[in-house]
This record gives sequence, C-alpha cells and structure tokens, in this order.
Amino acid sequence: MSTAFLLVAHGSRRTLSNDEVMALTKQLASRMSECFSSISCAFLELAEPAFESALAGLLEQGNTAIVIFPYFLAAGAHVSHDIPTIVSQLQTQYPNCQITVLAHLGKQRELAGLIEQAVLRSSNSHDVA
Repeated sequence: MSTAFLLVAHGSRRTLSNDEVMALTKQLASRMSECFSSISCAFLELAEPAFESALAGLLEQGNTAIVIFPYFLAAGAHVSHDIPTIVSQLQTQYPNCQITVLAHLGKQRELAGLIEQAVLRSSNSHDVA
C-alpha cells in the first residue's frame, strides 16, 4: 500500500510565507518518511502547487491512500467547503484510493499545549504582563 501525505495551506502573495510552509513540509518529511511514500504540500490560493493539481498528481502516481492535513487555525470556508469539495470530486474519479482529510490544525488537542509551552519558554526570558 502506497500512502502519500499532503499538507494543504492557504497560500500567500508573500513568497516567504509560502517558503515557511515548504520548510515545515521538509521537516515533516524528515520525521515521517518511513510512514509515507511521499510527503508534499500544496496551496488553495495564491501559490503553487495548487491543491487540486497536487492531489490529482498524487492520485495519478498510483497512491492507494492519501492523508491530507489542513494547515488552518479555524474552520473557515476552505476547511469546511473547499477542501471537502475538491476531495469529493477527485474521490469519484479515483474510487480505489482512500483519501482521508484529518482535522485542521486548530482542532488538534495538542495545539493548546504547544502554545502554552511557547508562552512559558518566552516568559522564562521575558516578563509576561
């Protein structure tokens, strides 16, 4: 079974913002390469690769499963409508591939703890008012 991982983000006119997403994807690849046949990222707007074409490319490569992680803090239109719509359309074309959309970043239970750790680390070197 060939399983791909796709991190999907909004995309930005700022190249540096998109570069941050790509750098995070590289970090994830170094940590999770044994779990997935490929690890990549895509964007819904303003940047390449576009989500729909990246997902289609993974399907055309013959992956039997794709795990999608929406890199969004809240369930706005992209999370609640756009991603599911695109996935549904492509799932119809590739019924033999299992596409799983994970809960978006803002829904992850660990996020509050991560923020807490960052604040506590910062407060150790600065006074937090």
